Amino acid sequence: MRILFKGADRNLAETLVGKDLLAPRENLPDLGEDTYYWQDLMGLEVMDLNRGSIGRIKSIFPTGSNDVLVVQGGDGETLVPVLETVIKDVDLDANRMTVDLPEGL
Repeated sequence: MRILFKGADRNLAETLVGKDLLAPRENLPDLGEDTYYWQDLMGLEVMDLNRGSIGRIKSIFPTGSNDVLVVQGGDGETLVPVLETVIKDVDLDANRMTVDLPEGL
């Protein structure tokens, strides 16, 4: 992501590399359907179609091809790829995400 700061030079910009940028929620753009800010997903209960509840979303990290949810539950951590084939439903009102985990996860 690139951000332009008025009056900033290259030296100032380099001091900001790797830093978190925070903005008030009301300044963030509305997202399209089936698109969520990471913050909205944190703490959701994750229900697998076959195994039932596998825990709650503890963190999220990006990879080269897709984001990955770190779900903490009774069986420890489960890494869930954020892919259309895996994420079946996100219900923020019910605080729940439904997934269909591939074999071996």
